[in-house]
Amino acid sequence: MSQLLPAPRKHGNRHEGAEALKSCGIPCTVWGEDLLRHFGVPTIIFDHFLLVPNVETAASKLESLGFHPLPPNPRYRFLEELTRNSIRLSHGQYIDDHPAVVLLPACAWHFSMRLSSPKSDIIPPLSAVIESYIDTSLDAKTLYFRCHLGTHMAYLAEYSKDAKDPGFPGILRYKYQQDFWRSYLKRPIYDNERAEWRRRRQSELLPADP
Repeated sequence: MSQLLPAPRKHGNRHEGAEALKSCGIPCTVWGEDLLRHFGVPTIIFDHFLLVPNVETAASKLESLGFHPLPPNPRYRFLEELTRNSIRLSHGQYIDDHPAVVLLPACAWHFSMRLSSPKSDIIPPLSAVIESYIDTSLDAKTLYFRCHLGTHMAYLAEYSKDAKDPGFPGILRYKYQQDFWRSYLKRPIYDNERAEWRRRRQSELLPADP
């Protein structure tokens, strides 16, 4: 089983939210900066993001275990698409001692929770992460969110050895994702190209009737 890199001591047990959900039989997947760190990106960490099948159900379970709701993190005030339909909680009174857990709906990230189960690893395969970022970036509406996603993809392209492997694109699920990542490794995908990539996605996923 893959293990997350340990967080600095000042961040407390960053994984208590994931551990609590697993103990309740709710699948979850680590996301955000903690996931980047796992893949070798030397980033600092903020809130602890988790993808879950149903945000309300997961939040209810955590509250039954002593977590309490928190207001949105002002750090993400310009990233409404990131935090939309999310729920933020903590297990303690002081955020420095108990990191905030942010529950995100997996469907909003084009991520299939079939890749995760209550007994499976909380770290998703790198291929599933790249697929999610590609599709989410193609659908992103705001410049801030597109830049946020682009930064994360750039970090993975720069620091993850596997992501740079010439054979890596071939394990992505769809051809448009494979071609997108090959292109991305050569240069950024510009905003004026997104429509064509969405067209290619639609053509592959929803082929025209014969």
